[in-house]
Amino acid sequence: MDLVRNRWTEDNPTNKYPAIYESTYGPVNGTPSTFGLQDASYLRLKNLRIGYTLPLEVVQRIGFKGAHVYVSGDNLLTFTDYPGADPERSDLTSNFSVYPQLTSYAFGVRVKL
Repeated sequence: MDLVRNRWTEDNPTNKYPAIYESTYGPVNGTPSTFGLQDASYLRLKNLRIGYTLPLEVVQRIGFKGAHVYVSGDNLLTFTDYPGADPERSDLTSNFSVYPQLTSYAFGVRVKL
């Protein structure tokens, strides 16, 4: 109702919403509007992997020739003022039609026998 009550009309030319265009209102048919545009700028930490190769002295005591441990993550942080679920995966018709990217974590150990 706020959109309807506060739309632009000839009687209320300073309202916060643009005119509601009707097919019978000829002068503005097909006129593009930037009213619905949103700022979808963002900064995202997409991938991060941190690893450590164990010293040979430690690994050889266990009976291995080498060992490496790591932790990694995908889609860890997103900084944005975008009101939708995900600025990278939205579509033009609805903010609710796509599922946002998942955050995932992994931990691993690689050994050389």
